[in-house]
Amino acid sequence: SALVSNRKDKTERAQVTTAIREAVWDPTRRPLLIFPEGTCVNNRYCVQFKRGAFMIGAEVVPVAIRYDLSVNPAAYWNSRKHSFAQHLFRLMRGLALPVDVWFMQPQRIRDGETPEAFARRVQGMIARQAGLIPPSVGWDAEVR
Repeated sequence: SALVSNRKDKTERAQVTTAIREAVWDPTRRPLLIFPEGTCVNNRYCVQFKRGAFMIGAEVVPVAIRYDLSVNPAAYWNSRKHSFAQHLFRLMRGLALPVDVWFMQPQRIRDGETPEAFARRVQGMIARQAGLIPPSVGWDAEVR
């Protein structure tokens, strides 16, 4: 199943955070896959993570993903240049979509570490592994 929310709606964000917490701590449920950046950008930058996934105290397994744009330059969607339908057509006409994926060591929030600092630490690990440029503090999505 999926959890979808309108991030601008505080009530909805709180409901999703509660649903995430319940899913993570329920031993009968499958592990939860969360993309804390909320988007995929241009394969050069890593945007600021949303902190919700880092506020619940659960173990986090960082996963770095990087597309090989030399084979299919349409891997990421530039919404300023193409509609989603155009992007999908460009993506589907490519012969392949090679992706490098790295699974890193599980991480937990450290004593005295804030959820924001935990998110930045995990994000830095992912950016270094994939050769991406991490954002500066407070920066978000200027390169989309």
